[in-house]
Amino acid sequence: MILPLWLAIIVFLVAIAITIKCGDLFTDGAKGIGLALGVSNIVMGLTLVSFATTSPEFMVSVMSSASGNSGLAVGNAVGSCICNIGLILAILGIMKTVPTTRNVVSQDGVVLVIMGATLFGLSLDRTISRIDGAILVVLFLAYMFFIIRRFRQAKPKYEDGAPHRIFPQETEARKNLKKNVILFLVGAAGVVGGSRLLIISGESMARAFGVPDVIIGLTLIAVGTSLPELVTAIMSVRKGLGDMGVGNVIGANIWDTAWVVGVSALARPLPIDDQTISLTFPVMLGITVLTLVLLRYRYEWKRWKGAIILGCYVAYLVALLFLWPMISA
Repeated sequence: MILPLWLAIIVFLVAIAITIKCGDLFTDGAKGIGLALGVSNIVMGLTLVSFATTSPEFMVSVMSSASGNSGLAVGNAVGSCICNIGLILAILGIMKTVPTTRNVVSQDGVVLVIMGATLFGLSLDRTISRIDGAILVVLFLAYMFFIIRRFRQAKPKYEDGAPHRIFPQETEARKNLKKNVILFLVGAAGVVGGSRLLIISGESMARAFGVPDVIIGLTLIAVGTSLPELVTAIMSVRKGLGDMGVGNVIGANIWDTAWVVGVSALARPLPIDDQTISLTFPVMLGITVLTLVLLRYRYEWKRWKGAIILGCYVAYLVALLFLWPMISA
């Protein structure tokens, strides 16, 4: 749906207000659910929170693929991965130093690189076929199995094998589990709905200025669909849950590269253009590996690290919008 420019601007501003408010509810609900289930903030970020925040990318990419607009489908998912790290994770580090864990870097981070490299490899023949999509979905489901198994094995116990003691905040969270689930669902729906309004209004404004579909997918729509991750990151820092924000970014990228692209390819094979092969995929892998190297240093995300990654993202946008058109002309 394409809106008139004046209406698109109004809808865009209203959608921002809705998304921010619901992001606050969403983060509170996620924290409460995690406490009630005895799940760490990082695991919540990798799983339930990532599932909710990648819903916009999933809907946009699958719907675009089903309607034959493969440029928007692939550009949206891959562009969101770059945006999640280059913009959102960068902002998270610039706002506040966030400690992370060895598992996130050495396990989940490595899985993210493997997923991205697999997607890149499958696309070298210029098509993500239905078989390729099935491979990505199977890899994603295997990762989810790994996360669940890791969580079950990591439940703390005393040396005599007795279950760990339940702390007062866990007891309180269990009493309020229903309330927190409602907060999570309402907040997630608001964030996703607000993001969808942002996509509609943003796409309308972009098309008013004649921006091509692939560029819309890689920039404006990618940022718009990544807004839930951005809101989650900002709210998590405000509430002292920065590790949830880091887990959400890594988890969301795994969901995007494997689940979103995989299901989109199952709906319809996705042809890949030269720009995606030559620029976007290499940037996605490069910025991911660099981020993991920086995270590995003292296992914390600091301001100078965020600044480096943000600089890389700005350089990518310059290359995408100005250098690539000249090279490919």
